[in-house]
Amino acid sequence: MRYQPTHAGPTETTPIRYDAVAIALEPHVLVKIVIFAFMAGILYSLASSFYFLVHDKGEGDRAVRRLSWRIGLSLGLVLLLFAGFKLGVIEPRGIDPVAYPAASQEQVAPD
Repeated sequence: MRYQPTHAGPTETTPIRYDAVAIALEPHVLVKIVIFAFMAGILYSLASSFYFLVHDKGEGDRAVRRLSWRIGLSLGLVLLLFAGFKLGVIEPRGIDPVAYPAASQEQVAPD
């Protein structure tokens, strides 16, 4: 929510205050939280597979199962990012982002 002052002079600037819950529920913040959760899961499975590889001395299949989880999470993250770009939830940013034409603009036929 924006902070609306009851009175403001022409030279007075008022700070904009936001509600923490409203910020957390914005789509771009939710996307960042989901991506961070996937990355944390991938790093956890990688670290735990290394631990089981060293701890079990090559015996057992716990390290293989953790690495399989890591592969699955990585593929899921790639598919999620691809779907996010295609659905328009994630927008390209950077130095020279690709600008896609809006779907509502009419195509002008050349004369």
